[in-house]
Amino acid sequence: MFVMTKKHMMKHLLNLKCILIALIVVSFSACENEPLEGEFAASGGANLTCEQAAQATVSAGLALSDATTENVDQLCNTYSLAIEQQITSCGDETGVLQQLLDSIEDCSAFVGGGGSTSGIFDFDIVDGDAFEGVSISAVSNEDGLLVDATVGTRQAGFQIFNPVQGTTYDLSDPDQAILLYDTDISNEESDVFFAISGSLTLSTYNTNTNIAGGSFSGVMQEFFTESTITVENGIFQNIEFSVEEPVNSCTATIDGAGFNASLFPVVFVQETIQVTFDDDMGRQIRIIFPDNITEGTYDLAATPEIYSATYTESDVDYTGVENSGSIVITNVENDVVTGSFNFDVVNDGDPEDVIVITSGEFVIDVSF
Repeated sequence: MFVMTKKHMMKHLLNLKCILIALIVVSFSACENEPLEGEFAASGGANLTCEQAAQATVSAGLALSDATTENVDQLCNTYSLAIEQQITSCGDETGVLQQLLDSIEDCSAFVGGGGSTSGIFDFDIVDGDAFEGVSISAVSNEDGLLVDATVGTRQAGFQIFNPVQGTTYDLSDPDQAILLYDTDISNEESDVFFAISGSLTLSTYNTNTNIAGGSFSGVMQEFFTESTITVENGIFQNIEFSVEEPVNSCTATIDGAGFNASLFPVVFVQETIQVTFDDDMGRQIRIIFPDNITEGTYDLAATPEIYSATYTESDVDYTGVENSGSIVITNVENDVVTGSFNFDVVNDGDPEDVIVITSGEFVIDVSF
């Protein structure tokens, strides 16, 4: 079953409230580690104790966590001033408060102007609250079309692996499209749903104007509890997407014939990353990596363990032969993994049918 870990859920959007909670915790720690030395002169002529300054930082941070596009700049500036005041009142012996202040110099990065685009992303939940996206982000790259939106702490999005205008995609098939809904991105334990049935229609996909639009509906299932919700009247309109230059590549020799991938679906399943290299002839090489990929040489493992592999050709499935070769990770940087591979695969229904895969080389972006 397709399962994406919450850690990788829609990495293209900034998880505002999680960052703020981390800042608040550090703010308290910094204050508690400093001795109280009475009152200090504050900006605007006010005098605040260290405790009062730290509480002001907390209050400003919580207000910013609920910011909208209309008030984010004002609330972000207020939060910055609160940190400055805390530095004045509490001191900053470790420099951590100044680092926090430097990290939020650009208030637009939180909600408004931080790569978000205009448009509409809305849907209804039967017996639940409607979703009306406020901050929308979209990108077209080698992995297809990715669109996600947030409203408050709720977030939803989809990925179409091969976007073609006028096409309807089956949401029960994760090789076609994936629809996700997170009920609270600030909470690692919140309910996260993925579509198990339904459809998504890409009515508009204009690569000249970079505008996408369409509709969707279906049934979504929670990853762990397997409870379900029904999504209706899903619509995305006038979504402006950016275009990322190609990063991914994969070439190999399969029984002496060349292989050159053109599609690169990446799926996160429990604590693993499953990467599929698809070519234009319908051949697929799939490799299972650990959630935290590190450089090294790894003997091919038994499927479905990490560093195992499968192969599909003409709808015939092959499984990697344990210890028949290796997967080598030569570099990992900013979620881009570079490596090579060689191994044998055997027909699941015919042990005499063995295919030799050699000279495999790849570069794959495993971020989401």
